[in-house]
Amino acid sequence: MGTTNDYVWLPSYDEVGLGSYTYAPGGDEYTSGQSTAYSYYSSNNSRIKKNGDSGSAHGWWLRSRSTLNAYYVGRVYSTGAGGGDGYNGSAYLAPAFAIGN
Repeated sequence: MGTTNDYVWLPSYDEVGLGSYTYAPGGDEYTSGQSTAYSYYSSNNSRIKKNGDSGSAHGWWLRSRSTLNAYYVGRVYSTGAGGGDGYNGSAYLAPAFAIGN
């Protein structure tokens, strides 16, 4: 995968420090090697996204897709751990932004 100069994007498994994810029964893997991890995402706690005044945590989508089944997309769960889910599942978007040069 090549590099881009995007200013807004959905992070990949690699970029949020999850590396690759393998779903054991089918040997399914969420695309890895897309980029390097951002230092901001150093632990599960750093990947937790909270919404609104209640501060409840929610899962969010990544751009990484399954290598075996296009129906499954990578995501970060409300605990900050990585995994995957069908693209019709319920999760938030947490885009990354490039500010400045």
